[in-house]
Amino acid sequence: MAPRVFIDHIVILLPHKDVINPPARLTNHFTISPGGRHADGKTDNKLILFQDGSYIELIAFVDDDPQNRAGHRWGDKPLGIIDYALITRDDAASNYQSMADRLAASAPGIRYLPPASGGRKREDGTVLQWEVTTPETVQNGQLPFFCHDVTPRALRVPASPASTAHPSGALGVEALAVLVPGGQTEALGKGYAAVLDTSAEGDETELVFVVASLHVPPGKESLRIRVASPKGEEEQRIVDEEGLLLTHLKFGGMNIPVKWIV
Repeated sequence: MAPRVFIDHIVILLPHKDVINPPARLTNHFTISPGGRHADGKTDNKLILFQDGSYIELIAFVDDDPQNRAGHRWGDKPLGIIDYALITRDDAASNYQSMADRLAASAPGIRYLPPASGGRKREDGTVLQWEVTTPETVQNGQLPFFCHDVTPRALRVPASPASTAHPSGALGVEALAVLVPGGQTEALGKGYAAVLDTSAEGDETELVFVVASLHVPPGKESLRIRVASPKGEEEQRIVDEEGLLLTHLKFGGMNIPVKWIV
């Protein structure tokens, strides 16, 4: 059966100065594409576009102003990987209803909010519109959100041969770990299975879900999302403090090692 759920983008929160003027630790490895300001006026972004149709969203609160964090769904997030989005062949309303039915049947403690309108103005003045479907009963990032375009996706994700050619050779994201407190993996895994409409590899201590890409360039494997408990003191400390750690981001096709430095 052809996949119906695909990776859309990974969200990484940076200081505002690093979004406005990306530092060498980013530009040495990636081609940075223009973004813009979101409709609420609180965040700016730039993009790292990939050949597989996904992208990294480099996002920052404008001027690092705490007032811009207030009331924002990512307002309490520390710098780093904070969330990620999926996209489906279904429209937002159809995806929401079918997902809600699956969650009610197999993971009744997990719910999503109905699709909500969002948007951004590009640096060239083009206005983008979309709908996002976000988790209601778990914190943002523990489960993915969905982004469905109202305006053409090509305006939001303006991939081209030049914009998707990176010094590192990166073709897209191949791995992401979602680390949660011990004992939550099994319950969260049921949510993932319902949201992704698929089954997992592994057991209740470590579950792996495979998510397709919109395009499959040679040398690029599908994204593997690993839901597990933390290993090591530093991972455990962050999960104890934040309740979540998104980490172990791996890019397919890279011909040089890279360390992600926020």
